[in-house]
Amino acid sequence: GSIDSSFGNNGLQHILFGKNSSDGRSILLRTAGTLIIAGFEYNENYDYGYLASSRLNVDGMVDSTFANNGLSTTQVEGFAAGNSAVLQGNGKLIIAGVSTIGVIGGNNYFLLARYNDDLTKKQIIISKIRRWLQHHNGITWDNNSHISNYVVQRSYDGIHFNTIGFVNGSGN
Repeated sequence: GSIDSSFGNNGLQHILFGKNSSDGRSILLRTAGTLIIAGFEYNENYDYGYLASSRLNVDGMVDSTFANNGLSTTQVEGFAAGNSAVLQGNGKLIIAGVSTIGVIGGNNYFLLARYNDDLTKKQIIISKIRRWLQHHNGITWDNNSHISNYVVQRSYDGIHFNTIGFVNGSGN
């Protein structure tokens, strides 16, 4: 019954989605010992909620290879909350919950969302981007053993960037 200090930060893990409050409603244990937590995140005005999920490594740290740096949010019309989650045999994540069309207090609807297990797909995309950059722009990857990782980011305005891919450096 004592807390496991090897998990997260002295046995606890706090996950913040952006700057807004979030609520974990369901947790899944994957066969590799990793965890998925699902729930919702409020928007900045606290009048809408987004489906939210995160994957944690065995040590309780957020798995940056999952979704967008370890965090997934899905905006649906109105307020949405994931209340339960299950993994299919093919690795796809299903979140069940509620969606309120319009502001809180509107009509409630049963909500299901299914997510792909995109880790392999992301690695293939990153590899293709790397080859394209090398071929079309003469960009080469720095094969320096001091590089710990490569990050691919996108931006809608050239100021705000989101990570869409992450690859650990191998030193060669």
